[in-house]
Amino acid sequence: MESKEAQGAETTAVAAQAMEEEKQQAVKTREQNREEATRKVRAAQASTMWASIKSRVRATSESAILRTRQMFGEPKVESTTVEKSAAKAESA
Repeated sequence: MESKEAQGAETTAVAAQAMEEEKQQAVKTREQNREEATRKVRAAQASTMWASIKSRVRATSESAILRTRQMFGEPKVESTTVEKSAAKAESA
């Protein structure tokens, strides 16, 4: 009878160890998923910020080109496009 009890205790210990390993694996997977989601959100935010910066730089560059041309006597180019670009960049 003792052997049956010993086998039962051993089986219980093995099952408990397996459950603990599964729990640890689930926690590890959850942490990895959370890190991946955070990485994706940060990448999206960086992409949006970079697009905004590029838009502002482009608008500033167009404005500088227009002003330089006007300073050196070239005919005045219609500035509504530049002003619209700048307004878009500021609102973003």
